[in-house]
Amino acid sequence: MNSKSALITFIIFLFYISAKTQTVIPFHLVRGYILIDAEVNKVKGKFLFDTGTPMKF
Repeated sequence: MNSKSALITFIIFLFYISAKTQTVIPFHLVRGYILIDAEVNKVKGKFLFDTGTPMKF
């Protein structure tokens, strides 16, 4: 599974659980980029959330 399909799967999962419960995902807005605190394979870090838009927020 490549990173693009993993992100799509993650977003679908978020929509699925948000239909049943309220989910809050804390994030940081740094110079127009959305950064999410997360842990992958027991490694904590800040991950860039790619919205697919060519503009910053």
